[in-house]
Amino acid sequence: MISNEYKCIHVHIPRTGGSSIEAFFAGKTTLNPTGLSIRADHRSIHDYRSNRRFEEYFKFTIVRNPWSKMVSHFIRNCINRPPKTFEGEYQPRFKKWIKHLPVSGNGRGRSYNKLSFKTCNQLGWLCDERWKDNIAPEEWKLDVDFVGRFENLEEDWDFISQKIGSKEKLLHM
Repeated sequence: MISNEYKCIHVHIPRTGGSSIEAFFAGKTTLNPTGLSIRADHRSIHDYRSNRRFEEYFKFTIVRNPWSKMVSHFIRNCINRPPKTFEGEYQPRFKKWIKHLPVSGNGRGRSYNKLSFKTCNQLGWLCDERWKDNIAPEEWKLDVDFVGRFENLEEDWDFISQKIGSKEKLLHM
């Protein structure tokens, strides 16, 4: 999401605290009883490159330990909102669920669905588009100015808020 007020771009990777960050930019100070009323803006850094202010704005994201991120996806998609069936089971076990996740890909013979997009490698959200050509990850160019960690969200938000000129604390949504 882009904030012209704070002159920044936030790349919201799913299950990394991005809803709390988007709520901050939307001016939400409390969570209403029916839940967060803003829609998550899950776009990679590539989607912002065409913005005329891309180079001048502070670009940041939050990443999460991949294991913790996958457990969070499982809880959200299979425990909190269980599918009707998963291979005949009402609530699959984590091991079975993770083994059957579609592989995210670029349409070249790989399976793709909404969940695989959300569970894919976090690095692909943040780098130039050389990943599409199967270039080795060590050659990708990181296109954000700061990568915070979900595990250090409070401290990293302090750094981010200083960069964007805010003194507000981040509320957990």
